[in-house]
Amino acid sequence: MCRSARLYHCHRCHTQVIICSSCDRGQPYCTRGCAASARLDSRRRAGKKYQSTRSGRFHNASRQQRFRERQKQKVTHQGSTDPTLSALIGDRDSNKIQTHCWIIETSIEHDHEYFEGFLKVSLQKIIIALRNERHLLRDMNQAISDETQRRKGGDIDAGDFKQICEEVMFEIS
Repeated sequence: MCRSARLYHCHRCHTQVIICSSCDRGQPYCTRGCAASARLDSRRRAGKKYQSTRSGRFHNASRQQRFRERQKQKVTHQGSTDPTLSALIGDRDSNKIQTHCWIIETSIEHDHEYFEGFLKVSLQKIIIALRNERHLLRDMNQAISDETQRRKGGDIDAGDFKQICEEVMFEIS
């Protein structure tokens, strides 16, 4: 029979625990599942920390890509009647179809600049183009110039310029 024991408080649930010296391995948790819960929390923190690293993001991206490839094989519902890319291109040779790769960013910084051979375009412009609202992409300076020429040029005072700007803004928006 063991006569010595250690008295401690569980680091998780703060209950008082007595453990005999023969069973004592320096554990900080009680036997009610606190060790398993603490281990799970520790693994989650480590996973989150790894996901924030560059290699963690790349490994997650490749894992997600493999998952999406597996999901393509599963068919659970009847196909959509919406026209797909293959329906839109018809019998054309897919090798002759031009594709363009862009970097689509939510910010407008460095818009229309190239990074490693790819054009950076703002998400706003892509949405406008896909909605077929290209008139919203007009350049303000060009719109003012067009409106000034429409009014037969000449000298424009500040009041006329303000009115032109207001009309152009109304037209664009």
